[in-house]
Formats: sequence, C-alpha cells, structure tokens
Amino acid sequence: MILKYTYRTLITFSTQVSSHTFMLRCTPYANEYQRLIEHKTSVIPNCLLTRSNDTFGSILETGYVADMHDAFMFESTGIIEIGNNRSIEKVNPLFHYHSELTTPDMAIRDAARLIGMDMSVTEWVMRLSDYLQGHFQYESGATNVKTTASEAFSLGKGVCQDYAHIAIAMCREVGIAARYVNGFMIGEGATHAWIEYHDGERWLGFDPTNNRPVDDTYIKIAHGRDFNDCSINRGRFNGIAEQNIKVTLMVEQLKKLPKEQTKQIKNQ
Repeated sequence: MILKYTYRTLITFSTQVSSHTFMLRCTPYANEYQRLIEHKTSVIPNCLLTRSNDTFGSILETGYVADMHDAFMFESTGIIEIGNNRSIEKVNPLFHYHSELTTPDMAIRDAARLIGMDMSVTEWVMRLSDYLQGHFQYESGATNVKTTASEAFSLGKGVCQDYAHIAIAMCREVGIAARYVNGFMIGEGATHAWIEYHDGERWLGFDPTNNRPVDDTYIKIAHGRDFNDCSINRGRFNGIAEQNIKVTLMVEQLKKLPKEQTKQIKNQ
C-alpha cells in the first residue's frame, strides 16, 4: 500500500525562549517493510537539521534555534510504500528485559500467567490483547508519558502508550521478546503506539489498543524498549515558559504514485 502523510506539531510558549536545542523522530523507519519514496522535514523558526540514527535504527533529526521565539513548529510530510516482507531477524537480548516503564508488578505477573503458555507466540499475544480489552479501558488524560505499566494497570485505564507498555511487560514476563513502536495510522488524529513481538523468526506488529495485527495501514516511526526510546520530540531551551502543544496528522492511501515520483523510481 502507498500512503501519503502530513504530521505537524505546533508548540507555543507563554513567554519568549532562546537557545532551543531539539531532537525529532518524525521520519518513518526505513527497511524492507517500509520504503521511503519521498520525505521532507521542515521547522519554524528555520534552522539547519542534522540527520543520524539512534541505537535502534530510528531516524533522528536535530537542530538548534539560537534567537528568541515564542513558537516552534515542525512538520513531516512524505509518501511511503508499505509492503509485506518481514525478513528473519535475530533478537536483541535487550528486548527480553524489563525497562523503566515496563517493569511489571505482581498484578501484571499474575495476569500474564493466567493466559497460559500451551500455544504459539502469536496466539498468546492475541489472547493477551483480548484480556486487555476486558480489563483495561481507553481514557484520554488518565495517564501521562511518565506513567508506568504497573501504574496504568492498577488504574485500569489509559491510552495507547499504556496498552503497549502493559502488553510489553506481560510478554517479557513469559519470555517473549517485545518492543515499543511509535507511529501513524491511516486517517486523521495524532501519533499512535503499538508493539512488535518476536515469534521465534521475525518481528511482527500487534496493536493492543485496537485488538488487531498491524497491517499496511500503519506507518512505523521508531521502536525501542519503551516510550522513552521513541519520543517524537525532545528539547531544551533557555527561559521559563508554559507550553501549549497542538498536533495534527493526516494519513491517506494513494491509488498510484504521482508522475514525478514514478519517473524518479524508473531512473534509479
């Protein structure tokens, strides 16, 4: 499937700030499953962006705004082809170990054991997701980016980030390698979070919030141990200011590539 996306974040500050250093993860992950056909990142105030990769292969773009400003906007646009090819890949042992936001308490450990283990890894993950649908409720504002899996599970409510953290904690508890994924879904809204689990041969995506396998309507941006490894935007600035953040996202399917992109691919 060919998807076109526009993602924009506008941050307004209550007073002017300066010496603003930032790090963005807003470019789709590039591998055999996702092919970047076109991509552009722009920021206001305008500044030089430096591209690199983090420890897990996600694309980072960093920059610095020296002058005083009371707003900061970054936008990521592009066209990406989502395929079905997921190659055999060894597991980084890191994804077997609990992390800061996914360390389970006794309640999560007990819930993981209730599911049982006499089944395939994929079936276990599906049953885990079914369990969460009956024991966890989606509620915006109930948690924040620092909420741990155990805290969210105790509350019994949260957002996609919490579904992912709890699912990862339960997977790792029974020996299934799992990692956190940040990205986009087709339609309008904001960023979304899901998990990837290793079935013994390859990494497969599952969305516990929506209780469904990840397909070609999802765009992966980054993966890591938990949210802390995958945040879209992190920054530091001089000044004391409150921040107001507005996020917009549009992902739509293209039936075919625009002519200019088709010509470029033929010439490669």
